[in-house]
Amino acid sequence: MSGYILLVDDDWFLGDIVGAALQKRGWTVKVATSGEEAMTLARKSAPALMLLDIGLPDNDGWQLLSRLRAEVLQAEVPVVIVSALPVTRTQLRQQRVIAYLPKPFGVNRLLELIQAQFP
Repeated sequence: MSGYILLVDDDWFLGDIVGAALQKRGWTVKVATSGEEAMTLARKSAPALMLLDIGLPDNDGWQLLSRLRAEVLQAEVPVVIVSALPVTRTQLRQQRVIAYLPKPFGVNRLLELIQAQFP
């Protein structure tokens, strides 16, 4: 995969674990712990894939995703929601999200999803 994976989550522990697992498999990972940090990173260079928590301290994840899609992300950039908050299929469909992984989730399941997007 060219580009990088943008992980947007305020949980430092999750960021460290997921980031290390993805980097171990050769992916570049940038971690944003807030919506504004995610906007800054994405404006500098759009990610190839985004992992997004919808429960951020400074932003509603759905609103952040709408902003990112309007300003930065190409429509084809896959987005995976990783959140403890429940989501509906309608939300996933409306926001063009490829998958939802409820927390806590297994890193292997996440890796399978990413591998399916970038064989």
